[in-house]
Amino acid sequence: MSLPSGPSLLLAVVMTGFVSAAALSETQYPAGPVKIVVPFAPGGTTDVIARILAQGLSEELGQQFYIENRGGAGGMLGADLVAKASRDGQTMLVYHIGLVYGPGLYKQLPYDVEKDFTPVTLLGLAPSIHIVNRDLPVHSVADFIALAKAKPGELNYGSAGVGSSAHLGVMPHIQSGSVRTLAVTGEHRMAELPDVPTMREAGLKDYVYTTWYALWLPARTPVPIVTRLNGAAAKVLEIPASKAALAKAGVEATSTSPERMTEIVHSDLGKWTKIIREANITPQ
Repeated sequence: MSLPSGPSLLLAVVMTGFVSAAALSETQYPAGPVKIVVPFAPGGTTDVIARILAQGLSEELGQQFYIENRGGAGGMLGADLVAKASRDGQTMLVYHIGLVYGPGLYKQLPYDVEKDFTPVTLLGLAPSIHIVNRDLPVHSVADFIALAKAKPGELNYGSAGVGSSAHLGVMPHIQSGSVRTLAVTGEHRMAELPDVPTMREAGLKDYVYTTWYALWLPARTPVPIVTRLNGAAAKVLEIPASKAALAKAGVEATSTSPERMTEIVHSDLGKWTKIIREANITPQ
């Protein structure tokens, strides 16, 4: 058998080096404590999800995963910190669907949503909940629509906004009966509210909205690191205690492959940019 020499030998050595480096980065990851950036203040749903994830990953991967809350500018400050971080997997981001709203809402972002981040996995799904004051004489979505039509401009509407602690704050009121729950906006009923119909079941067949939460790394993070982190996160989300803690926050634990999460980002980015434009919302 003849051995490679000259340029062929050099190429073989280089290729072997690439393979070894990739294998080494996966087996040794994480090399030390890992920072999970939450681009909002402590206490909200995004923060709760990140802390559940951090605890599980610390146990799964044998290194400390800790939270750094970097709020400001609607999440942009924290996201930008991760976009510009080293590509060694030691800094990551937990963010929600609001990341794909940015290009439609702002004239200029300090990062490109698709080019500056590597999606790792979906973490959870959370529908919105349509509630009304218990003194309002409505007991269904149909009743609410009829009342709104009968009294145009007289009903007040409030939203806590994406990424807030809405689910954490509203559940005690639902359980105590101080508010009446008419519907949830997801594909299916919430396990915590099994008697509450979806908007589709309530008659609005095209009304489906779910906030997703996901894990991200800086763009061009080595694939072996992304793969290892994806697998570890999936295991954490399968732990019964993790599922229960997320469900208490109104979130259904859900994982995906990095490829599938990339598809979701691309699809929702186009969809919400179009919706924002058609709604005549002026970018800030």
